[in-house]
Amino acid sequence: VKVGDVLIELDGREIKNDIAQTQSELEANRATVTSLEKSVAYWNREAQRDKTLADKGDIPGAAAEATADKASEFKGKLDAAKHKSAALEHLIDSFETKLSYCTIKSPYNGLVTQRFVDPGDLATPGKKLLVVEDRSRLKLAFDIPQQDLSKVKEGLCVEFSVTDDLRKANLSHLFPSLNKARMLRAEVSLSDKQTVGLSCGQYIPISVVLNVLKDVVLVPASSLVECPKHFQHVFVIKDGQLSQYKVKVLASAGDTVAVDGVDPNEQVVTNTFLGWTTLSAGKKVEVLK
Repeated sequence: VKVGDVLIELDGREIKNDIAQTQSELEANRATVTSLEKSVAYWNREAQRDKTLADKGDIPGAAAEATADKASEFKGKLDAAKHKSAALEHLIDSFETKLSYCTIKSPYNGLVTQRFVDPGDLATPGKKLLVVEDRSRLKLAFDIPQQDLSKVKEGLCVEFSVTDDLRKANLSHLFPSLNKARMLRAEVSLSDKQTVGLSCGQYIPISVVLNVLKDVVLVPASSLVECPKHFQHVFVIKDGQLSQYKVKVLASAGDTVAVDGVDPNEQVVTNTFLGWTTLSAGKKVEVLK
């Protein structure tokens, strides 16, 4: 749908009848206002004439006061009629505003992805009718564990993959507080080509680039062994035997770890957690290719 396209028409016949009835009442009241304006003008002239005559002593003062009271009476009726016209005009405006709500238009270019009603259904306050997605602007949302909060900040590069197409964007927003799972919600705003192939509710792999390291040695995460003395090592194969190398983890991304302590092109052993109990430095091994 395009912006401004009509999505749903609600039944507005009752509102139209209210508008027509109020409009008729307004027209009748306007005629009353016109008549009262003429009466007010007449009695104002009479009151002015009788006052002049009373000042000259030609008529009693009481008669002049009675004429002035009559002029004030019609002036009050005119003011009341004008107030009523204003109230009826305001009521018509409110009816027309309410009638405009019966025509639901698309607020933006998008795609209708869900419809919850059929023609003839009753629309009630709070009832969802349609879902229109604006796919020109999407956002990625993910949670950050609280132990990693000190490393993450707005503006960091975020990498995500859509059908093997690696794309990059910047982390645009961090929520101010943790959720019930004690994690912080982060959002990445996407637009234009970044949204191609994406749909609302879709799950995709995403990585936050905390640091960029160059010319470092990468090993599988499964090759790291935790030692009782709180350091990590790997087993390197040299001359058909295992050698234990202490390493320092520099960074990690998925199942790959950047380490310091192993030279490039050296062969490291990968194994399951329980498999490390069968390995030790100096043990003879054979590399299977």
